[in-house]
Amino acid sequence: PKSEHHRYRAAMAYALAAFEEVLKFVPPGQDAIPADAFTSEVGRARYRKGPGAFDRDLIEMDIDSTRRVLANIDKSIPPRD
Repeated sequence: PKSEHHRYRAAMAYALAAFEEVLKFVPPGQDAIPADAFTSEVGRARYRKGPGAFDRDLIEMDIDSTRRVLANIDKSIPPRD
């Protein structure tokens, strides 16, 4: 329901910030985050499980779709201060 959109907005804004941060790890001129950019065991395991999730195109698609979701939420209920 529209009355609950503000709850989802915070989660979507957090997701957008995360996607934008992840994109920073794609080197200029490259199409994906390189395997050696992952420094934690959790990160390396996640990369091994699905390296395609770290392709620039997919990350940019996630950013675009998350921005659209946020825009739709904002049209429905303006963000809280």
